[in-house]
Amino acid sequence: MQDLSMTILEFFDCIPGVMFGLELGEDYHLCFVSENVSSLLGYDKEYLISHPTFWLSLINSSDRSQVIEGLRNIMHTKVLNQEYRLNNRAGQILWVQAEMKLITKKGQALGIIGFWNDISERHHATAKIDNEDNFLEQELKASEERFMKAFQLSPVLMAITSLDDGTYLEVNDTFLDTIGFNREEIIGHRVEEMDIIIEPAMSRAVLKGLLKQGTIRNKEISFKDVRGNLHTGLYFATPVIIDGKDYLLSVALDISERKRYEEQIRYQAYHDLLTGLPNRRSFEERLRYTMADARRRQESIAVLFLDLDGFKRVNDTLGHEVGDQILCDIASALTQCLREVDTVARLGGDEFMIILPHLKARKDAWPIIERILTTCRKTIVTEDVPISISVSIGVAFFPEDGTRVATLMKNADIAMYHAKDAGRDRAMGLGPIQ
Repeated sequence: MQDLSMTILEFFDCIPGVMFGLELGEDYHLCFVSENVSSLLGYDKEYLISHPTFWLSLINSSDRSQVIEGLRNIMHTKVLNQEYRLNNRAGQILWVQAEMKLITKKGQALGIIGFWNDISERHHATAKIDNEDNFLEQELKASEERFMKAFQLSPVLMAITSLDDGTYLEVNDTFLDTIGFNREEIIGHRVEEMDIIIEPAMSRAVLKGLLKQGTIRNKEISFKDVRGNLHTGLYFATPVIIDGKDYLLSVALDISERKRYEEQIRYQAYHDLLTGLPNRRSFEERLRYTMADARRRQESIAVLFLDLDGFKRVNDTLGHEVGDQILCDIASALTQCLREVDTVARLGGDEFMIILPHLKARKDAWPIIERILTTCRKTIVTEDVPISISVSIGVAFFPEDGTRVATLMKNADIAMYHAKDAGRDRAMGLGPIQ
């Protein structure tokens, strides 16, 4: 077990975050911190341990009272998750997530163990969130007894399984809390029996092949809990020997919340938040792809620029809330007018653009355009005063009216103003449409 303990302690280098321990008391003395704290705060482990209350002074003054209050309440809550700012030695302000648990033995509170994870990038919400997998290495030097406490109380999922048949030898509390099984339902059973991992690429045969190359790090996997909820985890694994037998030490960091956040950021980057339609950025990318496809197929594309007629009067008379609802209704109506291969996007305000691909001739676009014109004609009555809504459409064709994205969009815009000048509620191109 001593060899296993040392292997696992060295393996903590693979897990992101800084592990620390606090004594209970008025000042919450720092009694333990992992070596990689210097990478986070700029102060080495020895200095922080020899100045046990110094860590409190590193908490941003605006957050300090909140942190202290949370520590006082941990006697009742047993666990504590906080986000606050730390000032490092270089004067930089870091956002950290602190995940802590109260350590008890036979009902007596002994202290607090926790992790600091650097979440500065998430708080700044930069476009680099897709590459947020730069994890700090950490090292845990402790006795076998301290390791077992760390194993059981760690905020990440940990398991030890037989490398031969996948039988669970040990799992920690976070594993049980996340997956939802009792310890008795897990220990002694094989991984395949529990049906937790839903990643075919994580079979034992594949794992053995990967482990021949050394430790597995930063492998994204999918797993599910007893309720059937799907999770995304960042997986680490290393072989260990216990009593002469081969076992696998597995660690999984549940990044489901972060993945959802990334998806939300990615969605917002490519969609209009009011209507849910693709935005300008997404439209331009799709148009660029559609033009390349049309070149190969030697087909034509119609690019439509739409602007609502009378919409300003709706906003001025009925207010922006009604105006927003009309924009959503128009977005839905446009989607229903189109084929599955077509694309509609909202550029902003009351402007929309549409891509009609796979046209053999200009006239092939006209039935769709006519359907759009008919569908978008609406009359809204307020205080017995009717307000008419319609749409003016400018049409540009690829390749006749342009072979570049910017040119096609500009020419469709120009054609739309021709439709406005000609009386609105109509479609016009730079040349004949039919």
